[in-house]
This record gives sequence, structure tokens and C-alpha cells, in this order.
Amino acid sequence: METGRPRRGPGDLTIRLPVPCQLADSIIAVNARMTDSTPPPPASVPLPRSSARWSAAITALLVLAIVGALPALRDVSEHLQAAASAGLPRWSELVLATAALQAAYAVYLAQFRQRAAVYVVAWFLLAVAMGYASLLGWSLLAGESSRPLAWLGLTTSRAALRGWCFLMTSATSVTVLLVRRAADPAPRPQ
Repeated sequence: METGRPRRGPGDLTIRLPVPCQLADSIIAVNARMTDSTPPPPASVPLPRSSARWSAAITALLVLAIVGALPALRDVSEHLQAAASAGLPRWSELVLATAALQAAYAVYLAQFRQRAAVYVVAWFLLAVAMGYASLLGWSLLAGESSRPLAWLGLTTSRAALRGWCFLMTSATSVTVLLVRRAADPAPRPQ
């Protein structure tokens, strides 16, 4: 019977690290620090409930929805008063749908005061502003017999269309700034 040295066969392999316990302890400590003290992501941080910025952003969004729907509401009233109406033009249906979505996003922003809600509303408003700006550009560059403008039913008054698109692009862009500003922390007095 042999004593002293352990026998090693050809398949035995021993790996020796210089300090295996210290390395494992440091990895465990780093993992513990990362999981215990990491702040939650910014999107899930609730923001203050009572703030003048939030009220301004929600009010601006509701006013934007009402102002944006005014020309379409005029067409709806004309449609309801006329006995032989051909129906609503497509642009008024799109504008009313956009205004309804803006009002719904104002309610969404009032309910969920978190950064993620602010980002969702801001991206939606940027898409709306892009649509108004695209329509403004199309009305400036298109000829009198433009097929897309005729499909939307916007062939009568180009000057009014341009002014309304410019107004809505500007107002939507300012509303994006107000909504985004609502998520910023209040400045601390120095």
C-alpha cells in the first residue's frame, strides 16, 4: 500500500489558481453591490404628483386637441345642418382622430406621472408635428391638381391650409417642450 503521494491517471487534471477564495469573494461582493445598490431605471421612477409643470403640460395638451379639432368641428356642424351632405372629408376625420388621441394622451399623462409616460406622449406629439409639417410642405410644393391633397379633400383654400398647418406644427412643438419639461426635476434654489 502506497502512502504519501496521490495517484494521478492520464485523465486527471488539476487547476490551481493562486488565490481562488479571494477571487470568488471579490466576484460575489461586486455582484452584491450591483444588485443591492443599483437605482431603478429612470422610466419607473414616479415623479411628483402636485406640480405646476404637470398641470401646464396636461392643459397645453388638452388645448392643443381642442384647437386642432376646431376646423374639423366646423365641417361636422356643416355636415349635420345640410340635408344633402356628401359626408365628411377625409382630412376632418383624421384631424378628429388626432384630437381624440391627444385628449386620451392628456388623460394618460395625468394618470401615469412617470418618465416613460412623458416619453410616450412626447414621441406621439413629435409624430403629429411631423404630419402637420409634411402637410405644410406638401401644400407649398404641390400643384393645383395634387392627387394626395384631393384625396384628403384639401383642394379649396391653400392659404388657410398653410396657415393652419404652420400653427399646428408650432403649437405641437411647443407642447412637446412643455410635456418634456414636466419630467425634469424642479430646479433647487441656491
